[in-house]
Amino acid sequence: MDELELIINGEKIRISADESTVTALLKHFNLHQKVVIVELNDEILTKENLSETLLSNGDKVEIVHFVGGG
Repeated sequence: MDELELIINGEKIRISADESTVTALLKHFNLHQKVVIVELNDEILTKENLSETLLSNGDKVEIVHFVGGG
């Protein structure tokens, strides 16, 4: 099984190479239905590009999602 090693929010994580799009990564972390901002290698991605953007070994990903509360 092929894997990718990514740095996600500062932590090294291995994921299946089958999850090589940003959308698949968000589904892996159960964030695909939340409002998120994704930064890939210091560039903010638009929502429209998440399903098309492929991840590569060693990519640095920052994921920010909003939590409600008071």
